[in-house]
Parts: sequence; C-alpha cells; structure tokens
Amino acid sequence: ISEFYTVDAFKNNKFQILFNTANFIHLIDRNGNYVPGYPVKIPSGSANAMSLFDYDNTKDYRLILASNDKRIYNYNINGTRNEKFTPIRTDEIVSKKVKYIKVGASDYLIAIDTEGKIYVYSRRGEGRIDLTNRLITNYDEFYVDASNNIQSTSIIYFDDKNSLIGKIK
Repeated sequence: ISEFYTVDAFKNNKFQILFNTANFIHLIDRNGNYVPGYPVKIPSGSANAMSLFDYDNTKDYRLILASNDKRIYNYNINGTRNEKFTPIRTDEIVSKKVKYIKVGASDYLIAIDTEGKIYVYSRRGEGRIDLTNRLITNYDEFYVDASNNIQSTSIIYFDDKNSLIGKIK
C-alpha cells in the first residue's frame, strides 16, 4: 500500500526497506530477510499508506498509519507501538497519508477522514487544534502549506468533481 522507504534502522549506514501492505508493516534488510520483530501485524488492517517521519533528523523514525478500526497508530522503527503516543480516534476512516509539519517550535500531525473532518495533533497524539472546516468528502489528496505561524498555514486540496482547488486556513 505504501511507497518503499529506505531507512537506516540500526544507525550503521546499512539500509533496509520499509513499507506496509494491507495487514502488515514490513522491514527487510539488504539481504532480503526480515529484520527481527517484523513483519508487524496492523490492528484491523491498514486503511492508508504509512507515513514515515524522522522529526529531528536523528534516524529516530516514526511510522504513522491509520487502521480500519478508525484509529491512527504510531510505531517505532523496531516495530513496537510508541508508548508516548495516544492513538488518535477518528470519526471515519483515514484513507490518505498523515502529514507532518513544523510551524515555529510546534509539531503538527494532520489527518483527514473520508468525510473531510480534519484532525490536528501533536507528535504525542494530543489534540492541538479543533477545526470546524472540512474538506469535501472523498477528496483525492491534500497538501499542507506551512508558514512561520499557524494562523497563516493552510490545507490545500483538489476537488476533482468540480475541478477546483480548495484552501482551508
């Protein structure tokens, strides 16, 4: 389901391939073998393509993905759930990748469910902003245009049905 990510899970300049399928997260070494602890079973199956973040460029990877149980999970590169992250409950399934932005000193994870509801959370899974605006249902993709403050940061999306570009501030 996801793209293939090249990661250095052991921080030794020997790279592995990371990706997710409908039911598992896979991490395969350069010899084609599973890294110990993988594959990792996804609760209720994956609803979207996994996002990979390295917040501070330290190879301390975070794997974020939504499940069919209407929750967003955060895994460490060793395949265990991040204990400091509270799984995000959503009203509907999140079928598109979760996005990450940094505005000023604050981090934001942004997810949008299939009904267009926007969820904005910290990297620990704590709610940051409650938005009443929505995207259209069954949007194709979204982009976050981050600026130097949250008030001028926008979500841009394409409305394929009406051939329009939408923007939410």
